[in-house]
Amino acid sequence: MPRSASNLFADKGLLRALAIDRQRGVFDSNKLPHHHFHVEGSGELIDVAPEAIEFAKLPDLPPGTEPIGVEVVIRVRRRR
Repeated sequence: MPRSASNLFADKGLLRALAIDRQRGVFDSNKLPHHHFHVEGSGELIDVAPEAIEFAKLPDLPPGTEPIGVEVVIRVRRRR
């Protein structure tokens, strides 16, 4: 099965693949560290600056691992 252009761009480091929606691939051209709001229904992604989120504690890491990053997705929906 041929890979999509977006997957190829992600493989080359030009886009970042995001784990947002199981039904479709989501990619981000902003490769700098940041988080997202994901708007339910529309699928819209809104960037959240890293300094806007604070962590008091992370869980203990599995043995033999080291942290490489934290990505937060805040799922929201429009008020009716």
